[in-house]
This record gives sequence, structure tokens and C-alpha cells, in this order.
Amino acid sequence: MLAAAAYPNAPAESVRLFDEAIGLELRQSKPDVDCIVEQLTIAGEFTRARALAAKAPTDWQKDELLVTIVDGIAGHGQIVNAAAVARTISNSDDRASAYDTILAQGAGHL
Repeated sequence: MLAAAAYPNAPAESVRLFDEAIGLELRQSKPDVDCIVEQLTIAGEFTRARALAAKAPTDWQKDELLVTIVDGIAGHGQIVNAAAVARTISNSDDRASAYDTILAQGAGHL
């Protein structure tokens, strides 16, 4: 269990999802960071997802990952936190997409 060793205080379900995603990626010919970030956001592990997105090699890849994270945060009902992450997106089209997601998700939580 890779995540259990790296994050000994992490919730068991988060560790399981993280390890599942990592295992899936290692079995594929080309690792897909998008899948890992998505699994982390589903598990509510937004800090880890943002840390992984920060390591993206290009700004446009980082922005796309941040949009995924915003969707996950808003989906958990944390609209203010989602808006804070959306403000860090450098590309205006991606930022607009993130704000659209926040509005759609936020309306569902009212």
C-alpha cells in the first residue's frame, strides 16, 4: 500500500482509492494523471490532488487538472473552496469553465 506508507494518518477509504488509481496507472502503458486527480477528488483528497496538479509539466495541463479539482470540490458542496481554486487557473477559458461548473454544482446544493 503505497499511500498508507506515504500518508499513515489518511482515511482508509482514501488510501484504498489512491492505491487503486496508482495501480491502474502503473498497469497502463502511459500513466494518466487525470485519472489519479479525479480519484483523489472523488475521495475528497483535494490537497493531494492540488499537489499532484502543481507538478504538471505545462501550465495548460495544470489548468485542466485544476478544473477537474474544482468540479470535485464543488461536487462535495464546498463552493467557496472551489471558487478559491478556480481563481488560481491561469487560462481564461479554463477558468470560465471552472466557474460554470461551480454555478451548476452550487445550484444543486441549494
